[in-house]
Amino acid sequence: MGAPLYISEIAPPNLRGSLLVLEAMSVVVGVVISYWITFGTRYLDGEVSFRLPFGLQMVCSTLLGVAIHIFPYSPRWLCLVGRKQDALRSLAKLRRLPESDNRIQTEWRGIMTEVEYQKILLEKHYPGKRGLTLELLTWLDLFKKKTWRRTFSGINAFIYYAPILFTSMGLSDDLSKIVSGALNVGQLVATASCFFIIDHVGRRPLAILGGIGSMVPYIIMAVLFGMYSDDWPAHRAAGWGCVAMAFVYIFAYGSTYAPLGWTLPAEIFTNATRSKGVALSTATIWLCNFIIGVATPPMIDSAGFGTFVFFACFCGLAAIWAYFLVPETKGRSLEELVKIFDDDTGPEDAEIIGQAVAKVNWDTHDMQSV
Repeated sequence: MGAPLYISEIAPPNLRGSLLVLEAMSVVVGVVISYWITFGTRYLDGEVSFRLPFGLQMVCSTLLGVAIHIFPYSPRWLCLVGRKQDALRSLAKLRRLPESDNRIQTEWRGIMTEVEYQKILLEKHYPGKRGLTLELLTWLDLFKKKTWRRTFSGINAFIYYAPILFTSMGLSDDLSKIVSGALNVGQLVATASCFFIIDHVGRRPLAILGGIGSMVPYIIMAVLFGMYSDDWPAHRAAGWGCVAMAFVYIFAYGSTYAPLGWTLPAEIFTNATRSKGVALSTATIWLCNFIIGVATPPMIDSAGFGTFVFFACFCGLAAIWAYFLVPETKGRSLEELVKIFDDDTGPEDAEIIGQAVAKVNWDTHDMQSV
């Protein structure tokens, strides 16, 4: 139904980060709601304790699957397949404005210009290529010398806690579940706080401080776990100290890397690579999230406090990565970011955009004449 990237392209530079944080907040809100629903059904008798929350997810997904057919087609997709007049009607329906409205006309022309830009760029770089071959070549563009830094700057994986971590720290099963739920709420609060600071502090400082702020509590947890894990009942204070550090970690992560993982990818790619770059970044976030979720329990069983050392090392590497590779995108237009990466796509983009605008003006003139 079209590319989910327009917020980074139409938002003013001074508000772009705050608006992009909403995406991360939406994810965390969903996690919090689903967690506490599952927590509330855990004492139900029989299989209903897990089938009920699973079924509720199916209700939501089914409603989405049915309701999506009521939506108008994506205007961008319609332009991509040459249905420009249908794109105008679809856009007017989405915006609830008449087709003749200046705002609709401006946005419609902007979409057509972007589509023409992509077509001209692809034909220039890959003349005569079509179908699967062209698709593979455009994905490989992300790893060329000019764009590799953008690609790997947009990839972030986050680490989350499961109740098993708190159980390993000496808490009871029920208390571990409650603390885990509170931890999810803490992440929501931390992510919400980033909404107010990301466009004031900037992306690069948050990435550096987030790496350091996440590493320190991991180190403290590793020390406490290594010293007292053999007899948690006799060292309750140490166990609660680990829990406190978990909350310190989640606040450091939630106010930095949780939203940055969604914000930076939408800002740092060029027009030609933005959709695929963000897709690759998002896929990597969820893939790493899945790996960490599967690997954490056996790591705790076999490595003990070494698990926290492992995570601390990667948080430290994240701070180093941010210091050397993450650019500051606060308050800069998407065109200005080209200069930050010291590549030469800016002049090429300007030339091709000029051709695209001319093509759109000619096409719309013909359509209006008819």
